[in-house]
Amino acid sequence: MKRIIFIFFISITSSSIFIFAQVPEVMFPIQVYDNGTVPGGINLEFGVDQTGTDSLDLSLGEVELPPSPPAGVFFARFILPPGNFSGMLSSYRDIRNSTGYPYTGSHEYRIKYQVSEGSTHIVIKWNLSTQITGLMQDIIGGIVINKPMAGTDSLVITNFALNELKMFIDYDAVVPVELSFFSAIVFNNKVTLEWRTESEINNSGFEIERRTSFSEWQKIDFVPGHGTTTEPNNYRYSDDDQLMFRTYLYRLKQIDFDGTFSYSNEIQIELFSPTKFHLSQNYPNPFNPSTTISFSIPYSALVTLVIYNTIGEKVDELVSQVLDEGTYNYIWNATGFTSGVYIYQLSVNQFSSIRKMQLIK
Repeated sequence: MKRIIFIFFISITSSSIFIFAQVPEVMFPIQVYDNGTVPGGINLEFGVDQTGTDSLDLSLGEVELPPSPPAGVFFARFILPPGNFSGMLSSYRDIRNSTGYPYTGSHEYRIKYQVSEGSTHIVIKWNLSTQITGLMQDIIGGIVINKPMAGTDSLVITNFALNELKMFIDYDAVVPVELSFFSAIVFNNKVTLEWRTESEINNSGFEIERRTSFSEWQKIDFVPGHGTTTEPNNYRYSDDDQLMFRTYLYRLKQIDFDGTFSYSNEIQIELFSPTKFHLSQNYPNPFNPSTTISFSIPYSALVTLVIYNTIGEKVDELVSQVLDEGTYNYIWNATGFTSGVYIYQLSVNQFSSIRKMQLIK
């Protein structure tokens, strides 16, 4: 998914210009820190994108950093490996080309670092999905450092004669968050959304957004995602708001753990006003201890919904008030009643409807 956000600005002479960058399709963090003076260290990011190259990609958020600071000042950054690479790179982010998805391939990245004065060690920490493995080596062929990379792990370096590492990354059929379908079901004027992902990478979750032709998009809820997974996942969300009879639009805002996001397609549903009185069969039936009774009325009127036992005695009253047109759902909790058959009756002006239900304890 392509996601366009404002990501950084650079300054040229005395003027500032703003660069809009698309968030890379597949990206993972690496944290580099020492035990010196930099709290939290520096966060680096690497990955792949169909528009990525082996040089500086401003459109993907790669920024040419200033020259390395003097000795004793902590820093960490990506640099380009020597060889058939065009241009230069000295950036906190390094994104290479993916050619398409699912993507399988390998790339070499290089990390250059310097510890702060007084530090005794430096730590490089990563969190990779199951589709990505790698190898962290020193630049002298892995003689001193030769650390496999998988899952969540870290490397501690105490030999400061080394200030540059090779990182070989193997991508195995990686994909961004892949939404295979998004649909809406309307029943008794209640809207249920269903969607499915075939895979997810860094997926924090989905904001549910709704609007009408008279309103702006509004967030109505959040559904957590599954982080990074290659397994399909099905999602379901019920909009329990009391909606008016009109046209509604829904969409999903998929949010990554780093706050970047993208939108799904929009789906439209229509909620129609009932055209006649109707009393539905309760559900579930038989039940214990509660069940839902639904009914529809085509105009505003005084409504009563009464529960009787089999000898005609009134045992409960769920509704006795004026209701607007619409479809209504009422729950009858029969905790204090004995097992048996009960009768419920809907009465509106000259209309009356009766149904039976069974309580089994």
